Amino acid sequence: MRYYQMSKSLIDKYGVKTYKLPLHLEGTCPNRDGTIAKGGCSFCAEGAMDFELLDAKLPIAVQLEKNMAYIGKRYGAKAFIAYFQNYSATYRPIEELLWMMKQCLIDGIVEISLSTRPDCIPTPMLRELKKFSDRYAVEVTLELGVQCLNDEVLKNMGRGHDARTSLDAMKRIKGAGLNLGVHCILNYPAMERGDVIDLAKACSEIGANRVKLHSLYIEKGTRLGDDYLKEKFELCGYEEYLERVLLFLGYLNKDIALERFFARAPQETTLFCNWSRSWRYLMEELEILMDNRDFEQGQCRRNHV
Repeated sequence: MRYYQMSKSLIDKYGVKTYKLPLHLEGTCPNRDGTIAKGGCSFCAEGAMDFELLDAKLPIAVQLEKNMAYIGKRYGAKAFIAYFQNYSATYRPIEELLWMMKQCLIDGIVEISLSTRPDCIPTPMLRELKKFSDRYAVEVTLELGVQCLNDEVLKNMGRGHDARTSLDAMKRIKGAGLNLGVHCILNYPAMERGDVIDLAKACSEIGANRVKLHSLYIEKGTRLGDDYLKEKFELCGYEEYLERVLLFLGYLNKDIALERFFARAPQETTLFCNWSRSWRYLMEELEILMDNRDFEQGQCRRNHV
């Protein structure tokens, strides 16, 4: 394979096919509750992150068992990751977070993955998460919504933090001995190819364990959605997005796993997603480009381009 697939990295790590199980949990983030701002980031629609999740009222262990039974049978998975997917998982008291994580300690769970923001992981919390990992012999991953390292773009996103905050958070996660996942958007309005290279270089130099690329999708009822309907910006075409993916991969260390390249979103509430093409179609196009160019992950770093 021309890039390091997440599925392959999990088999390398755990010895068997391993699958993520999303959890639907009540929560919020400082960009919604007024601590930093209200209304969330420009692209964030309340409830959109609940797409394809079970009822949040179900106990954590029940959600995991239901998903485990379905995913295990359908995909032949033997080990599983409990994924705190929606909102900012670490934006709560550490005692509450640890209690929730303990509910995940059932047979078959080998890792707990926490999706969060760079400004929601104080160092004392990271130390407690490492203690939890060591005590219960379960891997803990922080999936950090970095998105971009251009301060002007971050300001337009309404993220409420700057690039320095993201870089510091990435370094502190690795310094605490925890796994680092990084979420990136490569086609937000005003992003350029230089921003893509900066993201890949930062992930490589800090030592991210895995990366998830999100092609930008635009939800109804968001600030970005309103601007899209008013034609206030232009999005790059899918051909340019594919070029950006290759550029990102080219500057990414070969030992960093790629979890995703394209977004999935609920059609009924989405204004734009994947240029009205299926992610499978785009994935095929990406792989054809790699083959035609004899392209491999890390190629630009190796060639010092």
